[in-house]
Amino acid sequence: MAPLSAAQPQHTLGAVYRSGNVLFTLGNSLISPVGNQVAVFDLTTSKSRTLPFQTPRDIARLALSPDGNVLIAVDVDGRAVIVNFRRGTVLHRFNFKKPGPSALDDAADMTVRDIKFSPDGRYILAARGSHAQVWRTPSHLAREFAPMVKHREYTGHFDDVLSVEWAPDSRAVLTTSKDMTARLFTLDPLEGFRPLTLAGHREAVLSAHFSADCRSVRRPSPRSTDRADLHGQPRRRAVRLAGQGGRAGR
Repeated sequence: MAPLSAAQPQHTLGAVYRSGNVLFTLGNSLISPVGNQVAVFDLTTSKSRTLPFQTPRDIARLALSPDGNVLIAVDVDGRAVIVNFRRGTVLHRFNFKKPGPSALDDAADMTVRDIKFSPDGRYILAARGSHAQVWRTPSHLAREFAPMVKHREYTGHFDDVLSVEWAPDSRAVLTTSKDMTARLFTLDPLEGFRPLTLAGHREAVLSAHFSADCRSVRRPSPRSTDRADLHGQPRRRAVRLAGQGGRAGR
């Protein structure tokens, strides 16, 4: 394998990038925020198009459903636009920062720092302030009066949640935080299960990832990468997930 320093760019995209994440589709396209709009670049033909909607301010996070039907764009103020990606039509506008039935402190920083669809496409997981929220994925076929229905909200972090990650089977989630921990939750409440805290870092935990078999977690921090087994003999901590060898428990 050639060293990373020898890698050469294959395409130079002619748009101004300011902030936010980029996404790749199965059809060899790149989805990128460009200010308060979204551009789609065809990496095969080197052509691009801009989706016909805008957010009030620059886009901070993008998420695309696994089937490629629903795109969510969230700006730096937490205002989201839900779009039928294939048709380019706006289905709904939603404000993650809008006051509502939440335990969040209104004075806290409630920026949406990460947002992801579950692998089965049924749910959306968003990092908002020190909490993480699971929402049901709205239909991409028609506009609805109130399409965003909250499924569950996770608490326990003492500082902003920086990233969220789904288990490959969509039955558990990982959150990482500035409080130097990662936490493991289940999608639905399970009898006898308590959220697992993965501690030991000396800096903010930037991200965490499940292994393909859901048996371990990798959690890099700015200067190190740690690993915890979630099944069988632990290296640091262990937990059994329902469906992965029996009843959930520590």
